[in-house]
Amino acid sequence: MLMTVMGLAIGIVLHWAQQQLQPDTHTQVDAINQLLPQTQCAQCGYPGCRPYARAIHAGHATINLCPPGGETTLQQLAKLTGQPPAPLVSTSDPLVRAVIRESECIGCTLCIEACPVDAIVGAQQKAHTVIQGECTGCELCLPPCPVNCIDLVQSPAAVNIVPVAKAADDCVRCGDCVPACPRGLSPVQLYWDRSDMNRLETLRLDDCIECRLCDRVCPSELPLTNIFVQAKEQLQLERQRKKSARHAESRHAAREARLALKSQPVTGDKLPSPGDLLTRARGERRSRDNV
Repeated sequence: MLMTVMGLAIGIVLHWAQQQLQPDTHTQVDAINQLLPQTQCAQCGYPGCRPYARAIHAGHATINLCPPGGETTLQQLAKLTGQPPAPLVSTSDPLVRAVIRESECIGCTLCIEACPVDAIVGAQQKAHTVIQGECTGCELCLPPCPVNCIDLVQSPAAVNIVPVAKAADDCVRCGDCVPACPRGLSPVQLYWDRSDMNRLETLRLDDCIECRLCDRVCPSELPLTNIFVQAKEQLQLERQRKKSARHAESRHAAREARLALKSQPVTGDKLPSPGDLLTRARGERRSRDNV
């Protein structure tokens, strides 16, 4: 009898522990989705970045199906999910934007219907135009255009990208630069983690005042300050990329809500506001994630 009670108690404890330690599906899908470029281009074979994130989490898709994300996103997904970073299925340039040659546009609206973030505006038989700040460069508007009047051009953000300096790894980790920093930073850690944007945030790269004192005491004569300046530029670009990605995802959700409303029959009831539709779409998305 005692053994039975003990076995039952152990079973209850183990079940409770399993429930407590089980990863939160919604949180994991969000983490994967945040690494994706949010172009909503469907090149992965899924109708948007979040469905692809759900498929990765469920084990139904590999992590190498996102051409716009490139090698950087592939490596980040590999680190997060534990999947081996297989070669990308294809390559793409996420730093391009669509431009319509309006003098040749016939106003067919096919590109408007294809755009996943509603970045193209225009009316039937009127010239269309692309809202440059909203275009994600997904290229989905190109195939349906019957007169081939859409070009892909380099976005302004692409012009200012400066790669992090590739200094020789001659750092001996002596630590002489640490007490020399007037802001209490660890230049040696900033140097070794200069390509990891998340680590640079944690190590407070923004607090660097570029005084060059770390350069003076470095026995290897590494150009630490120049490396940190370029890393700051990369960090700012990464922040802007994340901000743009969140905005694109929001526009995609709003588009889905609009299309859902359009497909519903018109009744005498009061139509919901755009805010209500967006809230409903997000709620339905979370419900799907938790299934």
